[in-house]
Amino acid sequence: MMPADSMSTAPGVPTTAPATTAPATTAPATTAPATTAPATTGSYDGQLAQALAAFLGDPDARMTIPHDGAPAVSVVVVAWNKAPVTLLSLASLVASAGLAFELIVVDNGSDDELPELLSRLDGAEVIRHTSNEGFIKAANAGAAEASCRHLLFLNNDAMVTPGSLPLMVRTLDEYPGAGAVGAKLVWPTGRLQEAGSIIWRDGSAQAYGRGDDPQQPAYCYLREVDYCSGAALLVDRSLFTSLGGFDEGYGIAYYEDADLCMGVWASGRKVVYQPKSIIIHHEFTTSTPALAHDLCQLNRPRFAQKWREQLASRWPASPQNVLFARDRRRSDSLLMFDDRVPTAEQGCGYARSQVMVDTIASSGLKMTFVPLVDQVLWPEPTDRLTQAGVEVMLPPPEGLAAFLDSRRGYYRSVLVSRPHNAELVMELLGAHLPEALVLYDAEAVYYRREVMGAEVMGMALDPAGVEEMRSHELALMQDADAVISVSDDEAGLIRSGCDAEMPVFTWGFAHEVHEPANPFEERRDVLFVGSFLRGHEPNRDAVRHFAMDLLPSVRDQLGDCRFIVVGASPTEDVLELASPEVVVTGFVEDLSIYYESCRLVVVPLRFGAGINYKVTEAMSYGVPVVASPVAAEGLGALDGEEIVVAQDDEAFIDAVVRSYRDEDMWYRIQAGELDYVRRNCDPALVRQRLLEIIHAVIPGGPVPLPPL
Repeated sequence: MMPADSMSTAPGVPTTAPATTAPATTAPATTAPATTAPATTGSYDGQLAQALAAFLGDPDARMTIPHDGAPAVSVVVVAWNKAPVTLLSLASLVASAGLAFELIVVDNGSDDELPELLSRLDGAEVIRHTSNEGFIKAANAGAAEASCRHLLFLNNDAMVTPGSLPLMVRTLDEYPGAGAVGAKLVWPTGRLQEAGSIIWRDGSAQAYGRGDDPQQPAYCYLREVDYCSGAALLVDRSLFTSLGGFDEGYGIAYYEDADLCMGVWASGRKVVYQPKSIIIHHEFTTSTPALAHDLCQLNRPRFAQKWREQLASRWPASPQNVLFARDRRRSDSLLMFDDRVPTAEQGCGYARSQVMVDTIASSGLKMTFVPLVDQVLWPEPTDRLTQAGVEVMLPPPEGLAAFLDSRRGYYRSVLVSRPHNAELVMELLGAHLPEALVLYDAEAVYYRREVMGAEVMGMALDPAGVEEMRSHELALMQDADAVISVSDDEAGLIRSGCDAEMPVFTWGFAHEVHEPANPFEERRDVLFVGSFLRGHEPNRDAVRHFAMDLLPSVRDQLGDCRFIVVGASPTEDVLELASPEVVVTGFVEDLSIYYESCRLVVVPLRFGAGINYKVTEAMSYGVPVVASPVAAEGLGALDGEEIVVAQDDEAFIDAVVRSYRDEDMWYRIQAGELDYVRRNCDPALVRQRLLEIIHAVIPGGPVPLPPL
């Protein structure tokens, strides 16, 4: 989130000398700067001066631009004096580029040690001007000599961090419609300089997040933005040329990069902020805040006049509009609560959650995801979401109420998954986001799982207690505007306990069909796949029951058939099952190894709720499944044709033995289950169904702009 003082009267400008690039980020006000970038210390400047002196003092010292393969990007650096920081910038580029590049340096009439430094530069093209022509003309002169498809403008006081440049290039290549990509700019002090920038309706601008912690989640997800600073801006070179380069009508500098990005948008292309590309930018190395302010005020009228038609649709300058304006997409915003950042490998319905998040993110809706139980932003799944444009946030220390209040009016819809999360947020949503429409995702009807589990364990149940659990869970759903159920069976249960007007939709699992490679005779063993995350009781009970009570009889008839248990976070009592007959693997990244080698999947659940992903996943790999009635519930799969359902322990043992031995039956079930997955789990159809549900509850349409 934006800090309270983020709408400073300062021009939010990562600035350099007039001869270097400047992002022209004036804040809405036009008064003199009230805040500036943190100043670098004298000792730091002294260290840079010493490094330069040491380099130039060695007659044999040189800097070589590597040429390993065809260059992927042309890097244009405009420099005017400040040789020490230029040495640091070039050294960081050479050390951290991570790909082949061509370097073009424009010396804009420097009269310090810079000409001598550039004379020690091998493998680069150096353009020497006899006088300071200003950044804009110099940058255009450098770009005219570029030969690569991609063009990076890099300030001579900007340091490239490892991996940043390849990621910017990949983003420009892969993000649909991208024409320019900017980086996260951070001061050497570690504070944020810019996470993309906003252009307001009056032509002023704001560097989003200026002065804040760069690791705050609000600055760590990929976004479409109005513009990014030219301190580190990657552009499609053909697009840059077609736009006429930087507009030299802006004089020596300022507003030229905002102007270029406006041209990118006007051309039908997009400007994208890539948060994982981090550039350390010194700022104000050869300029002052006052000079930057004056140049911005000089150029702003030209910018506002040139783009007056486009600016009419931008947000008015206001602290209340920052959240809306930070993301260029004009779609609605959706807030989602679930247990954790989801990945399919965790089981427990998280595979379905992952598809849900991915589908919403890819639909164009702006999305914030908040994990409420496992509050760890695990790098790999979090990166997957943030790179898909999802803002992933932890509840702040001040609590959910403060967070929701800070986002009042921002979200048009909220999606809450699982009853324990609904208990935390439903009342708060009514108080702080009263206008948001709420969807409750019933990943499963939990009270049924609790009741069945108690019965299996032989616990006496108080009918009044059961009714209380049921009523409580259904009341949470009743507080929503609509409910999404995982199966038609559970949707019926929900409808029977909620008001007749409550919309209840069904949305299940998505699976690609994995055509099986290994034939019947090359397979052996029976397999169970399921997570034991947080001691997942249904899976834990099923595995122990099969291993201890059913497997001995199965092995008496099948001989050396093993029971292989695959799943994350096996509990201690599951690990204790390990033996020559029972293999407990723990987490396995590539499940296809087991689905291709095992002959049969068993799902002997004695209690549970919802639809079992482990069943449909096994079906998608063409491995016949023997399931209990609980495991098969809600699928609508044909017993004996698409699945084998066993009503009790004796029937389960018999079904495993028959399915394991009978080759004709095995192939019949395999063909049936693959056809079932094609009909019911096609990813494109499942994703389309979710979007239809969302749009049925929340009619589409852009967020209306506030009045002037």
